[in-house]
Amino acid sequence: AQYGIPKDKNIILSVGRLESEKNFGGLIDAFYNLKDENLILIIIGEGRLHQELEKQVYDLGLAKRIIFAGFVERKDIWNFYHDADVFILLSRSEGLGLVFWEAMYMRVPVIGPSIEGIAETIGEDGLRGFFWNDSDDEDLLKAKISACYQKTGEIEEILDRAESYVHEKTLSQGSIDQLLR
Repeated sequence: AQYGIPKDKNIILSVGRLESEKNFGGLIDAFYNLKDENLILIIIGEGRLHQELEKQVYDLGLAKRIIFAGFVERKDIWNFYHDADVFILLSRSEGLGLVFWEAMYMRVPVIGPSIEGIAETIGEDGLRGFFWNDSDDEDLLKAKISACYQKTGEIEEILDRAESYVHEKTLSQGSIDQLLR
């Protein structure tokens, strides 16, 4: 509601620093190539590439479908996950991928590249989320996104495994919020 997104649209959420290693430019290009007017992309984060990424969005004619939410306080970020239908981050490098844990904790299907950090979190394609790399076909990404927001029985099983994984990983911390402090 904050951004005037109609309820019939599906929301893709991405969270991270707007820096080259997070590959938001690649995500924007992939989003453009999906050619799906029912999708909205919300990007949370700040960084040096903000103006460059906004120009890319404008040049591609996506200004009405990609929202830069900027910095969001930890206490408020959960609202974004709650409204998201899919979480995607196409980082080129990732240490642990805690934003994937946040999404999984909130039962949001995740899609990311099969790189260290993210690969450990997702496991294998379809276990706790899905892999998609820049070199993969955009039709594959479109199919994975579509499966995620349809919430089939298979997706519910993936979400169950993902949520259990995060609970297991954060058990000694008390909660995911305490882990992220």
